[in-house]
Amino acid sequence: KKIGKEIKNATESINMEKPDEFITFCRQVDGTPNWDSKGFRQCTVQDSSEKNLIVMDLLCRKFNLSLSYGSFGVKCERKS
Repeated sequence: KKIGKEIKNATESINMEKPDEFITFCRQVDGTPNWDSKGFRQCTVQDSSEKNLIVMDLLCRKFNLSLSYGSFGVKCERKS
């Protein structure tokens, strides 16, 4: 009973919110979203075309992320 009570108290004190808006935006640009509960956000698109650079720049600005591109494609990321 004590363990059950501790688990219940622990799950009530942890605020785990999925960044739905970020994930949706990333998927709409055919990106791969990565995130964690500590504020890390990353969206990667493999094709570094001019169109994707423009779209990813918008995503980076919207979510206050850093833009980078290279052999991996185009990436927006930041850890809060």
